Amino acid sequence: MLCSKRYQIIAHPAQEALAKKLEASNPKRFIYHPTQWGKFKDGTDNIEVGGFYPVNHIRGEHVLFLASFHNNDVTLSQFHVLDMLCESFVQSMTILLPFYPTGGMERVEKEGTVPTACTLARLFSNMPFAGRPIRLMCYDLHTLQNRFYLSNSTLATLHTAIPLLIKALKEPDCKINCLAFPDEGACKRFKGLFEPALPDVQVAI
Repeated sequence: MLCSKRYQIIAHPAQEALAKKLEASNPKRFIYHPTQWGKFKDGTDNIEVGGFYPVNHIRGEHVLFLASFHNNDVTLSQFHVLDMLCESFVQSMTILLPFYPTGGMERVEKEGTVPTACTLARLFSNMPFAGRPIRLMCYDLHTLQNRFYLSNSTLATLHTAIPLLIKALKEPDCKINCLAFPDEGACKRFKGLFEPALPDVQVAI
């Protein structure tokens, strides 16, 4: 059965192209509302979220937020918007965060080091309830246990782009015959996904 759920899309500028692509693929299911991500003269946020004025298209709807946490400033700006959306009587909230930037900092080996993955998880976990748990969609987290850092109002669903990479590596004109991982942890996490599909490709750390 095809899913008929309709989503109102709010997106950070870095994800605007994806928002427009989703809307073009199925305008009845995905409706994109551009947001004004402005700043006051002192550098603090002055944001006007689309879909509220002059008619409120957000209340009672399923909302899909396309996020990009590529630096600390934009991350805080988006948490401002996410909090507001959760308090806008939405039916459900889904956050697509393809890259979880602090995912590799989920543990420390020396006192005084800040586990920033934990901090970000706490911010997500303590967002206002939106009627049901907020769904945080992440791709290829550093470790599978990262998802257990989220609780309360926000729960994570894990996804992977590895099949797309494997498909590209299988193309006849592909000349890559070796995969290199940045560390032992990444190798343990992803090596098993490549080996059955690409037995002739060497894996290195």
